[in-house]
Amino acid sequence: MVGIYIVNINTAIDPSLINKMLPYLSLDRQNKVSKLRMFDDVHRSVIAELLIRSLIIDQLNIPNRNIRFGENTYHKPYLQSHANFEFNLSHSGEWVACAIDHHCVGIDIEQMLDINLEIAKRFFTPREYEDLIQRDTSVQQTHFYKLWTLKESYIKAVGKGLHIPLDSFSIDINDRNEITMEKEDDIPYFLHTRQVNSEYMLSVCSTTNHCSTLTVIHEEELINSFLLS
Repeated sequence: MVGIYIVNINTAIDPSLINKMLPYLSLDRQNKVSKLRMFDDVHRSVIAELLIRSLIIDQLNIPNRNIRFGENTYHKPYLQSHANFEFNLSHSGEWVACAIDHHCVGIDIEQMLDINLEIAKRFFTPREYEDLIQRDTSVQQTHFYKLWTLKESYIKAVGKGLHIPLDSFSIDINDRNEITMEKEDDIPYFLHTRQVNSEYMLSVCSTTNHCSTLTVIHEEELINSFLLS
């Protein structure tokens, strides 16, 4: 079963507390963070790695100092010591999200801002685009973000990122919210989507057909439990 964990970012948090967590992260993450100009981006990046490290400590009983990450050819991270522990991270606005499974998994969370139909026309398949524009304007935004996050979660699960063009496969969501996907290969992937709240959409893709309910973790609790681990 896919585990889904989300952390609500506290925008009023003391920046010094976030900076205090940097030495606990991988050198690669520290280098990436050092290149970010906006604190909000630093904040989300730090919490994303804290989240997956906390889950590894809790579920695999690996001390933080022994956690080593690698990357595949397309820069998808993995845990070096456990080949059957798969994870994926995503963050947007006030949320950081993580999915874990014993099989390949991808997750995407997006803040639902105003949509640009030209973006949909450029990146969606003709069938997806036609389905979108034929829907009532009151539901177009929600449908757009369902499609976008589902497609992102699939390419992240496969582990090739945007080397798989978004318009090279097609997703259909019917009136009962049932999701099907048309693609070139026959490898079975299962897609799930849900709204975190009225402003955020989250989708998960895995070769596992069952997802847990969302586990919401408070940021301060995440930091405090990590420091005590």
